[in-house]
Amino acid sequence: MVTSARESSPIVPSPKASLSSGGDVLEFPYSLTPFLRATECAHGLFLKWKEFEESRVNFEAEKTTLEKRLSEVIKERDEARAQDEDLRNKHASLQTVCNVLVKSKSDLSCKHEIDIVVVSMRLILLFLRVPWKNLNNCLGI
Repeated sequence: MVTSARESSPIVPSPKASLSSGGDVLEFPYSLTPFLRATECAHGLFLKWKEFEESRVNFEAEKTTLEKRLSEVIKERDEARAQDEDLRNKHASLQTVCNVLVKSKSDLSCKHEIDIVVVSMRLILLFLRVPWKNLNNCLGI
């Protein structure tokens, strides 16, 4: 059974409660204790609410900061994936060209023609920004 505040602490006349104004004494017919307790309780609730609001604001600020950082990390990850895919495509193209060169190396009769092909490949590698030694390793030179 729930009891109300009025039932749990009834307002009782108190002959001791008085207020002095100048030389006159005013008597209160009721005790102020229940009102003081209610005021203390309300003040305590207000302080708890204020503390909760401050923590909520701090939480929202931290949440916003973390969301921004998450979007930056996702953007960096996507850029890294795009670069990785680009490098894989360049590597596949280079591997195909190297395979063709190795296959046709035996078909070429003149060393001069092989040198022209190697220089051409080095220019392609320079364009692709791949070190020259990778071509030499691929061709077995």
